[in-house]
Amino acid sequence: MQSEQTVSGFRSLARRTTEYLLFWSASVGLLAYHFAIGVSLERIDVWFSVLFHLSIGSVVVLNSFVWIPMLLARRRPLRYAVAVAATLLAGIWLHQFTFDSLAGWTFPDYFFISYLSYPEIAAYLAAYTLLTTLIQFSRSWFREADMQRELMTLHAHQQEQELQLLQQQVHPHFLFNSLNSIYALVRKRSDHAESAILELSELLRYTIAHAGSRAVPLDQELDYIKSYITLQKLRLESEARVEVDLYPDEQLMARWQIVPLLLINLVENAFKHAAPAGDQLVITLQLKLTDDSLRFAVSNTIDDYPSVSVKAGSGPVVAHTDRGESLRGREAVPVSGRTAAGATGRSPGTHQTGAPGLASPPVQSTGTGIMHLRKRLEYYYKDSHKLDIEHRPTCYTVTLEIQGGTS
Repeated sequence: MQSEQTVSGFRSLARRTTEYLLFWSASVGLLAYHFAIGVSLERIDVWFSVLFHLSIGSVVVLNSFVWIPMLLARRRPLRYAVAVAATLLAGIWLHQFTFDSLAGWTFPDYFFISYLSYPEIAAYLAAYTLLTTLIQFSRSWFREADMQRELMTLHAHQQEQELQLLQQQVHPHFLFNSLNSIYALVRKRSDHAESAILELSELLRYTIAHAGSRAVPLDQELDYIKSYITLQKLRLESEARVEVDLYPDEQLMARWQIVPLLLINLVENAFKHAAPAGDQLVITLQLKLTDDSLRFAVSNTIDDYPSVSVKAGSGPVVAHTDRGESLRGREAVPVSGRTAAGATGRSPGTHQTGAPGLASPPVQSTGTGIMHLRKRLEYYYKDSHKLDIEHRPTCYTVTLEIQGGTS
């Protein structure tokens, strides 16, 4: 690593040295032609240009390496203007000294004389000062733009890694819930256990195939959800009523794509946490589709629980009772607590999954379902989604809306 940094430093130094040599060589040549005495360029013209560049170079060096970083870069424009003015005066004096004294000592075989007036000398020096200032600003701008691009690339890479981690966490979450359902069938010695294992294998095949995809056709995602519902129905048998409306217009659905394994979180939570309200255990799934919006609503019956409504998305999370009272001031309903635990009317913790009477093992609610869904929605549909979570005394409803048309 250190050797790579050393090599990179040498390359940068070599590049800048080459740039300086090219700039000053071109400048000396141009002024030599500009001040040429005869039709053709003579050696004396080149030496005259070199002597002229002693004052030009001094002014440029002071401006580029002292005044700009010390004053202009620190937002001190008045001090910078005073410093540049003083430098130009010093440059005029150095120019006169060069041609009145230094030229005779350095080139005794030539006779040099500066025929430029003070304003003309100041104009040349000011032009070079302005030019080099613009060059410095352009370098700073490009350097800052490069840093911004690097930061954006780093941020995108970090987000991608976080998303991959979320995807890896979603798969065990799904597998945990599915195995829990099969466990219930095995405990009951149900004849459906074998069919459930086959359904699970198909679900896992889809999960593995599309885990790394950014989007899949909506009809494939809905087929996956329907297979999951079939698996859960084997567990619930006749103890629950599952109402499914996932059959939008086929031509419209064919134009839609969606992030894989996104909607399944809501379906999993509904089956995992549903409980009878009285004698009825009901789970309802509904999909409404238009050219520019998708609305997916999942509701399930729950035990009697304080009625709460939470709306989330691009704005703040606010909870309301069924009487319309705000809980912001008297009761905290954190997204990472009750609402983030998934479609449940229970407090996070150990609870019995599904309807009473099913031989399901007690499980600890991890709260990962809705939490992961929120993060993935924020990543893929940052400003084009809305997630509403609503508690009622006997029903829990989650509604996801995605705007933006076929994506």
